Amino acid sequence: MPLNDWSANPVVISPFQFRWDSFKGLELARGFKYDRKKHLLEVAMEWKVQISQNEGLSSSGIAAQVGLSSGRVRQILGFSTLHSEVQSSILEQVSKKGRAAVPERVLRALVKEEADKQKLLFARYLQGKSL
Repeated sequence: MPLNDWSANPVVISPFQFRWDSFKGLELARGFKYDRKKHLLEVAMEWKVQISQNEGLSSSGIAAQVGLSSGRVRQILGFSTLHSEVQSSILEQVSKKGRAAVPERVLRALVKEEADKQKLLFARYLQGKSL
């Protein structure tokens, strides 16, 4: 098939030939952008919603779209497992102070703990004490 025949169904990339249906999976992950101006908890919540809406989507699919490693995407998605009260408090802080409201190191420390301890540690952080 000549390379200048654009009416043909398959896309030709010499010496390989790809069919349009081989790109179907990419459409599921459309719209994923890693907005570095947003707080990581906000990003994690958005990605979690997208994963729940698209059955075939995983952290590796998001990673391919946003240009991060799948490990980093899983780490960010882990922030969505924080206790709901802690999440709402963090998002409230973010709306007041912006992205720098609660640093990532605090989120990583909180994710490792159980729900009750997360609330205690976060209250302690808000009082100005270290974790």
